[in-house]
Amino acid sequence: MMHQILPILQYNIINMKHHILLLLLCTTAAVSHAYQFENVTAPPYPVITPKPKSITFDKDTLTIDPCSLQVSVTLPKKLTESVSQFISNSINTFVKVDLFPTQTCNPSPTNLTTLSITLTGETQPNDNVLPPVLQDTDESYTLTIDSVKGAVISAPQFSGVMRALGTFSQVVTGNGQGVEGKAGGSLYEVRHTPIVVTDAPRYKYRGIMLDTSRRFYSVDTITKLLDSMAVAKFNVLHWHIVDDQSFPLELKTSFPSVTFNGAWTQEQVYSQKQIWGIVGHALRLAIRIVPEFDNPGHTRAVGLDPYFREIVRCFNDVDGYTVPGAYRIEGVPHTSTLDPSYEKTYELLSGVFQEMGTLFPDSLIHLGGDEVDTTCFDENPNLKTWMTQQNIANYSELVITHLAKARTLLPEGKRAIYWSDEGSFYQRYRDGDVLMYWGSSANMKNLTELYPKLSYILAPVDYYYLDCSFGNEYGGKSWCDPMKTWWRIYSFEPSDFLPETDERVLGTEVPVWSELMNEEALFQKIWPRAAAMADKMWGPKAAVDLVGLVQRQVSFGEHLNARGIPVTHISGRWCEVIADHCFAEHIPQSIMASQ
Repeated sequence: MMHQILPILQYNIINMKHHILLLLLCTTAAVSHAYQFENVTAPPYPVITPKPKSITFDKDTLTIDPCSLQVSVTLPKKLTESVSQFISNSINTFVKVDLFPTQTCNPSPTNLTTLSITLTGETQPNDNVLPPVLQDTDESYTLTIDSVKGAVISAPQFSGVMRALGTFSQVVTGNGQGVEGKAGGSLYEVRHTPIVVTDAPRYKYRGIMLDTSRRFYSVDTITKLLDSMAVAKFNVLHWHIVDDQSFPLELKTSFPSVTFNGAWTQEQVYSQKQIWGIVGHALRLAIRIVPEFDNPGHTRAVGLDPYFREIVRCFNDVDGYTVPGAYRIEGVPHTSTLDPSYEKTYELLSGVFQEMGTLFPDSLIHLGGDEVDTTCFDENPNLKTWMTQQNIANYSELVITHLAKARTLLPEGKRAIYWSDEGSFYQRYRDGDVLMYWGSSANMKNLTELYPKLSYILAPVDYYYLDCSFGNEYGGKSWCDPMKTWWRIYSFEPSDFLPETDERVLGTEVPVWSELMNEEALFQKIWPRAAAMADKMWGPKAAVDLVGLVQRQVSFGEHLNARGIPVTHISGRWCEVIADHCFAEHIPQSIMASQ
């Protein structure tokens, strides 16, 4: 028996020695080699999204204790008390909540102890936080950071102050739990100092459109979207609040029954109190909110109210609007159209516009105006007789007449925006109106020929639509494939299609249509792709620095992740960390070919 056991023991001992030897060899190898990214250093310069117009920097590192940081705010005396108080509160809230989310005090000595903010006020309105007119907005600022004067911000308007704070938030590193792994601290760092930034955007309008009719998003989600937009220096949220699918806008003084019948559920309504809160949150970040009531098309939800059912054409026509075949499915409605021959149509528009005017202080209001299926008008057998009496020759003229009348119902001081594409080039507008062009970039040049006295916001479907390539509602392909990648979005340059110095081009916008974007997926489908547009439209036109762009996209994503906002990766882990290895030489042909 013993003779049988000994060989087994000897075998186990030999095996054990073999495993110990392998362990020692592996340990030695681990000691002599670093992990892949252990010795990879951060870029040797401040990574800021969008890239500033001008920046200088050096090699020093300063530390900040948020508890001992002295913040001073200097405002013009000409401001009304309410505006002055709002601006002061907005700045202090941003510093405490966004700039330094962890406020644990640290007794260690620091060398960046002051943050001085001056709103010089040369062009700041006395009685408004933002200028009522978009073109009067000045987002320029200067930011200096050094060990002598501390951090110093100067800007002529509140918008510039908030853009400067957005830049400052991106150069502040650390999470308040200790710098470079030192336990027990709450210090933050600013590297590459002294830093001097002189900055201003190229375009006045840099927007994101959010569709809350096809899918309802919570107030918390919308405020998080605003927070993330501010990081990328977006300045407009275009709120596509209602459409065919639902009417979640609370109407109180005009037609509450439209909301009651048109919303998905009682809970999926934006109360006016909630809207004021969202508008106020946006204003604190110097972001405008532009509401939209698309008409005369895209109004089926209005017809769910029995009182307005008679003015909605193609209410039950599932193929009422000509769309790609993959979108058509029996029993599912598409789009409907208001009947311009009914005075009740304009009672509705007047009521909605007036309530929107009280809820949204911005001078811009979006009236839609596109994708009107004029064959829907055939449902009304009396319409052509009425048109003859009104000297309206055809359905195209009927749409033009409707839009002109709807325009007169806007509250005083409001400026109209309309959707525009190849299918609406027959329409006419009032001088000074704004067209939001969503058609193909190839036809963009027609804008200046057809509408020389209007302004333009560019949202070309072949560059900017974020919902493309995720399929459609019915399991088919999306109508606007392929996906608009971060590079595709960045590659759009307005001056390739319209004159570079054309002041009629206000800016650009990325639309977020929500059929397939629930709250969990929303941010990952927006970010960081949309930031590529913000980056391009902020900075001056320049040769592409792809390595820098990738580093900014990655850094931006990490910044949002630190705030609890999920984003999508733009590349493999290796290329994100060592961007110069993947993108240093030139724009890879594989990227170009995929577009």
